[in-house]
Amino acid sequence: MPWSFIYYSNFWVADGFKVGANSIIIANAKANLPFLTAFVRGIMCNILVCLAVWLCFGARTTIDKIFAIIFPITAFVAAGFEHSIANMYFIPMGIALTGKAEVLNAAGLSATQVANLNVVGFINNLIPVTLGNIVGGTLVGGVYWYVYLRKERAADMLAARPWLTNIINRRPATQLATVHTDPETNALIRVLAKARDDNAFLAKLTQDSHKALEGYNISPEAKAALASGDVRWLESRVGILDEPLKTWLESRLSQEKW
Repeated sequence: MPWSFIYYSNFWVADGFKVGANSIIIANAKANLPFLTAFVRGIMCNILVCLAVWLCFGARTTIDKIFAIIFPITAFVAAGFEHSIANMYFIPMGIALTGKAEVLNAAGLSATQVANLNVVGFINNLIPVTLGNIVGGTLVGGVYWYVYLRKERAADMLAARPWLTNIINRRPATQLATVHTDPETNALIRVLAKARDDNAFLAKLTQDSHKALEGYNISPEAKAALASGDVRWLESRVGILDEPLKTWLESRLSQEKW
């Protein structure tokens, strides 16, 4: 554990035991936090930590990444917010120093005042802080999902619905509803719908797939999936396919050489 390396390095004796005194003061304060206080501080801490992560992802160079994380991380430390991982160092280090009279004297604390600085106090801190960290991280991730990915995920889910409607009702491909997603997914939906409803188009795919697919924004990977009847790959792009379509893909496409 990191705290044990610091402890056995005797770094805590530096400057007349003041380094150790500062450590035990911090650890003792954490071990005596009420549940709600520790929980809320955990929320606020991980909001800043996760913002640092997002800012780091947005940076392009190493220097940018370093500068991006400095301000959120220093802010949560300076504000005294609680992070479960950081506390896994601070509190065990404080517990290890409770038996050092020189450290207690330097910190101006008595043995009675650090009575809660033990394994039970560590657990009582770690539980609310960890729960708060989870909530704080979820808030940041939830906000980013709502702003950037909610519509995209909704479009992915809706992609199957107009598909199923057209398959079940045997509507012409020209009546396929427009799905607001990436161009290749739309192109795949149009190709598969037209192949299901238009025998002439299916024949063209069988005879000369390259010519039949001209004008469709489909990658070589997508063409390979169509040629092999790779249902799993296609479903990852256009949504869940109904059983008749799966059967058609597996029996028809896998037997044809496109």
